Order: sequence, then structure tokens, then C-alpha cells
Amino acid sequence: MLVLSRGALKDATEGFEWLRAAAGQGSARAQGALGAIYEAGEPPLRRRDYAEALRWHRLAADQGHAASQYFLGALLYSGKGGKGKKRRGDAVDALGWFRLAASQGHEAARRGVGICERKLREAAEAKTGILI
Repeated sequence: MLVLSRGALKDATEGFEWLRAAAGQGSARAQGALGAIYEAGEPPLRRRDYAEALRWHRLAADQGHAASQYFLGALLYSGKGGKGKKRRGDAVDALGWFRLAASQGHEAARRGVGICERKLREAAEAKTGILI
């Protein structure tokens, strides 16, 4: 966790609570950090929670936080945290978030754009039988 890695706080629970407070006040950086903690299941959590990761990354991504835009795209692409049809993965929604992050210079997001575009092109070719 970012707060703990700097050595300022030794207790994961205390650090987590400070991060939640900052995220609750609208800090995109804190919201993104919470998204990452929920996604990884880092202490003080005992398990991964993709739905919470998706929620916090979306809050940060909506404020233009490039890393959260990327991670939101990755969660949507993989189907983690989604419900119903979204559990299968959504290359269209993921592509939008990857493009936003890539426009800010996020390198992994640029690769995500290529992966989504290729997947969507292959799906269109399979559906129509026409090479694109």
C-alpha cells in the first residue's frame, strides 16, 4: 500500500482508514489506491473484492486518473467485478477506458488499446466472414 510503503504508518488498518478518508473526500489518487488494494486483496483485507475495486477505480477514472482508467479497463476486459453479461468481459467498454489512459501517456493502456481493437476486429470478422 502506498501509505505503508513510505514508512509513515506501520499499521495496515490505520493506513487503510486514512486512505478511505482521503478517498471519501474525493482524492482520485486515494480512490485509485483503494481500487488497487481491493483488486489485490492487500492487508488489511483478507480477500480480493473486484466489485469494490471496480467502484473505486471508476471514481478515480471519472476524475481523469490515468492509472485507474487503465485498471478499470483491465477489470472490464477480464470480466472481474461485473455482473451478468459483464462477467464475460467487455472489450468495447474496456477500449474506451484504455484510450483515455493512453491519451495521457499510460504505456500499458496503449497495449490494452491494441489488444481490444484486435479482439473486436476478430469478432467482427468471425461474425461477418469478411476480413477487416
